[in-house]
Amino acid sequence: GNVDLDTGAVIMDSSLLKALYGLIDSEEKFDQFVNEDSRISFYGDFLYPLARHSTLEQYYKEEKYIAAICAAPSVLGKYGMLKGRKATSYPGFEDALEGATYVYDEVAVDDFVITSRGMGTAIPFALEIARYFTNDEKVAELCGGLVYPYC
Repeated sequence: GNVDLDTGAVIMDSSLLKALYGLIDSEEKFDQFVNEDSRISFYGDFLYPLARHSTLEQYYKEEKYIAAICAAPSVLGKYGMLKGRKATSYPGFEDALEGATYVYDEVAVDDFVITSRGMGTAIPFALEIARYFTNDEKVAELCGGLVYPYC
């Protein structure tokens, strides 16, 4: 398999990053969770100019998993990817989520699109990403290793 990881700016606590890498730390896990239907993307809304045939646009059309946190959901809103979906973002970017039903939850999951609010919601955001690739049991295991009080 191939890992398709696009990054803008990514800042994570080392224990969280280690836990996420734990999802694919063996060849067996890698083959199970990284495939042509999955992709991990971190887009900074000012760092990624969306081109007509961009990977993000293609993944959206193919209904493949997309996750955006902080101000990055505004990119999805700008290009119509949130129409009819519930979504969240960093405070002050509510109007940029064009067509979305804005929610103030830490994380909004709507089909194959996951959005989150910012640095303070990064752990629940990461856990929803992990849930997409695994299951509730694995997410509970990850939570235990993070010493995160809200699991």
